Amino acid sequence: MKNTIIHFKRFKHSSISFALLVLLALFTLSTLTFATPNPQEVKDLKDKFQAVCGWLSINGTRIEEPIVKGNDNARYLRFNYQEQRASAGAVFMDFRNLGQFYDTHMALYGHYMESGTLFHDLHLYKEAEFFAENPILTVVGLREKQTYQIVSVRIVDADDYYLVLDLKDEALEAYIKYVNRNSKYPIPLPDISAKSTQRSLKMITLVTCSYEFDNARLLIHAIAGR
Repeated sequence: MKNTIIHFKRFKHSSISFALLVLLALFTLSTLTFATPNPQEVKDLKDKFQAVCGWLSINGTRIEEPIVKGNDNARYLRFNYQEQRASAGAVFMDFRNLGQFYDTHMALYGHYMESGTLFHDLHLYKEAEFFAENPILTVVGLREKQTYQIVSVRIVDADDYYLVLDLKDEALEAYIKYVNRNSKYPIPLPDISAKSTQRSLKMITLVTCSYEFDNARLLIHAIAGR
């Protein structure tokens, strides 16, 4: 991850005010994005900020975000990964998850920010054309990284859904088929039967606010590369 240094210089006979330079610097810092780290770099980040447990990267979007995990699903709605109070919060894992790819179903939450940060760009997946060009997301853990293939894009009422995170085998397979059938637009589903691979079936769900109706939520479901 590269650091960006902004140098302020004195300009004689210049009409550009120092205040304008400060505003320009703040805008630049607010639009910086990280490069996707490797597992060792995630571990180094965790050494500085203990809540960090991974990293989320989605090609075609501005989503390059540390993942944190707390003791509940409330703290990181208002605190960032550096433990600073922030209206944007952080991308955080459901506190019920174990993390580090032990879970059969992992859930990540993040605010939709009009500034374009956090999970703002998940809304791009409301268009089938965008999904067709960007069907893969990546999660980097402390020891390995895992790619996931998106299989469903849903808009639901926050009061009408509940994420079960301990699904296994036939129950997980049935749930994946259910969300795929109920996707906003058709998405081909790979063979997820047990006989199709030696690897266990795993799923991730990304959750953010949506605005089609009161209390709407956008859910992106993806399965681990098989």
